[in-house]
Amino acid sequence: MLRIMFFILFVSIANIDYAQELAAIDQRKLDAIEKTIELDENQKQQIQDVFSKYAVLISDIDKQISNTQKSDLPEDQIPLRVSAYNQDKKDLRELRELEIKGILNPSQRLVYEEKIQPEKPQVLHFGLHDRANCNVCVK
Repeated sequence: MLRIMFFILFVSIANIDYAQELAAIDQRKLDAIEKTIELDENQKQQIQDVFSKYAVLISDIDKQISNTQKSDLPEDQIPLRVSAYNQDKKDLRELRELEIKGILNPSQRLVYEEKIQPEKPQVLHFGLHDRANCNVCVK
């Protein structure tokens, strides 16, 4: 988490140009937000800026993952570091979600949570079972 805060601080201080191209999945999500939710121009720009800012941060972590995989580290250390970097990316995505929700008003947030970013089911289940009659699988 400290690394994430360092990245955010670095980006804020450096005034990096956020013309970073979004990943395909992030671009689809941004497009869905703009199509589904009625945003004013200020909100639209803020959300685009949030996506761009986190695209830069996630791209930096991807570069660190690539460098780690190519490094001369012992074989048992590489998966541990890559796993830590992947957790950092997950944390950044969660922070991005919080920032997006902070920009939206309550009615927009409700649409966002229902149609664009629904909650994952709280029930964890697995194994062989009748999926057609399973309350979790049917949803």
